[in-house]
Amino acid sequence: ITNDKLEKTLLKAEESNKLKTEFLAVISHELRTPLTGMLGFSQLLASDKTLTNEQEKSAKFIVKSGKRLLTVLSDLLEISVIEAGNVNIELSLFDINAVVEDVHVLLSKSFESKGICFNKNIEDITNILSDEARIRQVLFNLIGNALKFTEEGEITLNLKKENNSYTFEVQDTGIGISDNDVKIIFDM
Repeated sequence: ITNDKLEKTLLKAEESNKLKTEFLAVISHELRTPLTGMLGFSQLLASDKTLTNEQEKSAKFIVKSGKRLLTVLSDLLEISVIEAGNVNIELSLFDINAVVEDVHVLLSKSFESKGICFNKNIEDITNILSDEARIRQVLFNLIGNALKFTEEGEITLNLKKENNSYTFEVQDTGIGISDNDVKIIFDM
């Protein structure tokens, strides 16, 4: 194979990847818009006091399923944004304790249903300068995964400041990650 052929093949692959990324962004947006409307109306329906218990249960299931689908679409859109190289980091000063508490509240039903204790060790750190939304997302994902694979015991979030950087650690009493999976944990 000649260099010309290799270059043409590479350009074609890059163009194909760009088209795939653009398609993901468009389809995610096009699906998210009607889903958001459906989710809003299903939430209104679920709060209707004239529903029977069975109807209310069904309406709440629709809301729960819609939220799950919206999360999947948001993740898909996020991946396409990252692949396109359009990630915007928005730095602001925020209270990390409030963010951790918000994440804990969002996951509290799972903690309660499994009887798992949540601990946090935040070394006298209050306000940090970072991207609050991204930190919230990462903590939600890490703690959520720990919850998924922990059947009993506890989950602990540790936060340490070293110079001008922060280290977040999530420890749990779950099944752990196999050595083979550790090697690929951050792969797509």
